[in-house]
Amino acid sequence: MKPIIIFLSIVLFYHNSIGQVKIPDALLSRLERKTNFLEIKSITNDYFDQQLNLISSTDSVAKKRIMRQKKIANRKLWIDEFYTDENGDIQNKVDVHIKGENQIERSFGEDGSRNQLGLWTSAGPSSGNQGIGRVDEIAFHPTIPNVVYAGTPHGGLFVSLNGGVVWNPMGSYLPALGVSGIAIDHINTNVIYVLSGDGETGAGGLVNAYLYKSIYNGVYKSVDGGANWFKTASFPTAVANGHELIIHPTNPQILLAATDGGVFRTNDGGNSWTKSTMSTADFFDVKFKPGDPNIVYACSTNLFYKSTDGGVTFTPKYYLPNNRASIGVTPANPNKVILLAGPVLTNTTINGVFASTDSGDNFNLIMQTPNLFSNTIGNPVYSDQSVYDNCVTIDPTNENHIIVGGLCVWESFDGGVIWYQTSAYWSNDSPYMHPDIHEVIYSPNGILYCGNDGGVYFKNGTSWTPIFNGLSTSQFYKFEINDDEDDLWGGCQDNGILKQDAGALFENYAGGDGYDVLTDHPFIIGDGDSDDVYFSLNSSIVKDCIGGQCDISLPNNVQFFANLAFGFDEDRLYAGYGNGLWYNNDAGDAPWLLRSALSADWAVSSSNSQGNTTVYFSGNATGLKKYTGSNQATVTITPPAPYTASLKINTIKINPSNINEIYICAAGTAANAKVFYSNNGGSTWSNWSFNLPNIPIFSIERDGGGGIYAGTTNGIFYKRANTSHWERFNNNLPPVPITEIEVEKVEVNGNWVDGPKVYCSTFGRGLWVSDTYTTFCQNYLTLTGDKSYPLTSQAAIDLSSFANHVGGIGQVVKYSAGNKIILGNGFRATEGIHFKTYLQGCNEPMD
Repeated sequence: MKPIIIFLSIVLFYHNSIGQVKIPDALLSRLERKTNFLEIKSITNDYFDQQLNLISSTDSVAKKRIMRQKKIANRKLWIDEFYTDENGDIQNKVDVHIKGENQIERSFGEDGSRNQLGLWTSAGPSSGNQGIGRVDEIAFHPTIPNVVYAGTPHGGLFVSLNGGVVWNPMGSYLPALGVSGIAIDHINTNVIYVLSGDGETGAGGLVNAYLYKSIYNGVYKSVDGGANWFKTASFPTAVANGHELIIHPTNPQILLAATDGGVFRTNDGGNSWTKSTMSTADFFDVKFKPGDPNIVYACSTNLFYKSTDGGVTFTPKYYLPNNRASIGVTPANPNKVILLAGPVLTNTTINGVFASTDSGDNFNLIMQTPNLFSNTIGNPVYSDQSVYDNCVTIDPTNENHIIVGGLCVWESFDGGVIWYQTSAYWSNDSPYMHPDIHEVIYSPNGILYCGNDGGVYFKNGTSWTPIFNGLSTSQFYKFEINDDEDDLWGGCQDNGILKQDAGALFENYAGGDGYDVLTDHPFIIGDGDSDDVYFSLNSSIVKDCIGGQCDISLPNNVQFFANLAFGFDEDRLYAGYGNGLWYNNDAGDAPWLLRSALSADWAVSSSNSQGNTTVYFSGNATGLKKYTGSNQATVTITPPAPYTASLKINTIKINPSNINEIYICAAGTAANAKVFYSNNGGSTWSNWSFNLPNIPIFSIERDGGGGIYAGTTNGIFYKRANTSHWERFNNNLPPVPITEIEVEKVEVNGNWVDGPKVYCSTFGRGLWVSDTYTTFCQNYLTLTGDKSYPLTSQAAIDLSSFANHVGGIGQVVKYSAGNKIILGNGFRATEGIHFKTYLQGCNEPMD
C-alpha cells in the first residue's frame, strides 16, 4: 500500500484546482485514490476527449471551455511528470526539494565539486507590452508613497523607488523565493518582513502543481532596508502555506500571519510566535480595523472571525459556505467590513458580496450577481478562479467605492449594489489589463495599484498603465536564442510567446501558454539561415510570417504543448504530441502526416548525415525511440538501470559532428538516474549522473568541448569533458528551476563554434546569461564593491578582497588562492552569509 500522504497530495490537487478552472466532479471521482502518473494522465485526457466528442462541432463556446479545462490539467500533468519515482508514482514536491537541498548542502564538494566561475546576470524580460510575470502582493513605504514593494510567487521581493517606473530585486537568494505577505515597520522603515511561499492556493493545489509554488519556509526579516535578511522564529505548529502578513499600526513589534494552519501572532518582532486561532483551517486573509487595532478580522475557508484583543484570540462570527473570502476595510468608515466570497455558482452568480456596518458582528448579503470573478467584455470568460483570484479593497476616502479582483477588476460606486467591469480580459478589448487579479490596493497618496499574472499596473483615469520595468519574473518553458534579426523568443506560462527585438524590449507576440520555440539556425540545419521561427502555443503550432502569424496547426488537434524539431532541411518539421510524432514537408503549409503513433510529448530532436535524418523522440509510455531515414522502423533505445520507463526523458542533445553521439537527461526522483550518454546511437549507454543531487533535471546542454550543463530545480551544474563529477555553476543565479540552457554560436571562418555566452531560462525569474564555463584562473584577483549574491572566486597566487558582501541568509561566498587571501579595508560579510576561504591551487575542490 502506498503512503497515504501521496494519495492526499493527488486528490487535493484535483479538488483544489477549482481555484483556476473547476475540475468536474465526474473526473474527480475517476481520479480518487490514484497515484500513478500514467493512470492519472490517461483518465484525465480520456475524460476531456469524451466531453469534446459529446458537443456539436459548431459549438465553439463549449469547445473553448473544455479545451481550457484540458489545458489547465495538462499544465498539471507536465510538471507532475518531473516528480515521478521509479514506479511512476507522483511524489510530494516539497519533500523532494527539501531532501535535494539537504543533499547539496551535505555532500556537494566531496566528489570534486569546484563551484566554478562565471557570473549570471538577468537577461530579462525586464518589460513587456502586456505582461511578463505574476505578482501576488503589493505594499508601500509608510511615508514615501513612491517606494513600492512587489511580492512574487517564485521570484522573490522587488522594490521600486519611483512608483513602479523601475523595479529591482531584493533578497533574491533567500531559501524560499516566494512572497505571500509583506509588512513594513512604520516607525523604523528599514525593518521589512516577508511571509515566504506562494499563498494563492492550498498545498497540492493548482499553483503548487505547476511549479508556480515555492514552499513556505518561515517569516524573514531585514533591519537595513532589505540589504540583509534573517529568518525569524518558527511558528509553533506546522504550516505549508502562508497567505497574508500584517503589522500593527502603532506597535510594530506586533504582526499577524494568516496561513493554512491558522493565524499566528508575534509581539516581539518575530523573536517568537504564538497561535491565535483554535482552528487549523486555511485562513486566507487577516485585517486590522482602521483606527482600532484591538479589533482584527480573519477569514477561513468557511468562517469569518473577529478578535477584540489585538489578535491574541479570535472568535467565529459568521458562517460563509465559501471556498475563499477576502476582507475589505476603509478609514472612510472604520465600522464597515466587506467580504468577497467565492465560489461561482452559475455563469451569472457567485457566493456573494457581504457587508457589515458594525465592525463584523453582523453581515448582510448585498449581491450575488453579476459574477464578479468573470469577464463580460468582448468574448465572455466564466471560469471559476475564486480560490486563485480573489481580492477586495475599499477606497480610503469613499466607503461606497469598492474594488474587487477575479479574472478582471470590477468596481461599485454605490456600496456594492451596481457593478462595472473596469478591466478587460482580452488584449484587443478596452480597458485592457492582464487578467488573473491577485491584489488591488491604494497607495498612501491615493493611487489604485493592481498585481496580476502579468505584473503591476496602476489605474490612470479609466485605463490601466503597466509598470513592470525590471520585474523579471517570467516563467519560461523554453526559449530560443537570436534569429536572423537578433530577436530572442521564448514560451511562457500565462504570458504566451515573448519576443525580444534585437536585445531591446520584450513584446507579447502571442497570448496563452507559450511552449516550444524553433528557429532554423545554420548550426542546427545545413540550409538554415535563422529567418524562420515556429512556436507551439496551447494546442496550436504557429509560424512567424511576413506581416503576422500563420496558424499551421494539426487540424482538429486537441493535444497541448508540442515539441518541435527540424528534419533534413528547413522545410521539414516534426511535432511531438501525446498521440504521436508528426511531420510536415512544406514548412507547415502541407498537410501534417503521422510518422509514429507512439507518444512524443517529452522531447524531439534530430540530426543529419549524408542526406539521412536521425530523429530521437521520447514520451510517456514510449520511453526513448529513434528512427533513421523515412523508411526505417522505429527502434527502442533504452538507457540502463536505474533508469526506468516511468522517468521523463525531457531533453535529447545530439553532437552536431557525430550523429551517433547523444546525451539525454531524465527527470524524476530515482537516485542516480539523471544524465546518460551514448556514442553509438543508443546501442550502449554510460550513466553520467555521478554526484548530481536527487532533484528533477529539467534540461541539459552540450558545449563544443564536450562539457555538459545540467539545469535542475535549484540551479545549474556543469560536467567537464572526460571527468566523472559535476560542479555547481551558480554565481549570482537565484535558486529557481532551470527549464532550458543554450550556448550561443558564432561563425568563424565558415564554421559554427561556441560563443562566449551561455543563456538559461527559468520558471520564475526570466532569462539569464553568463560567460561560458572556463577553467581559466588568473594569477592575481582583486574584488571590490557591493556583492549581493552568492559568489565563488579563485586566483592562482593571491586574492585580495575589499568587497562588501551583503544579503545575509541564502548567500554563500568562497575565496580560493594558491598563496594568500587578503581581506582589506572595506571587506565585509554580513550576518547569515556562509563565508569560506581555501589556500590551494586553481580548480581544486571547495567543499
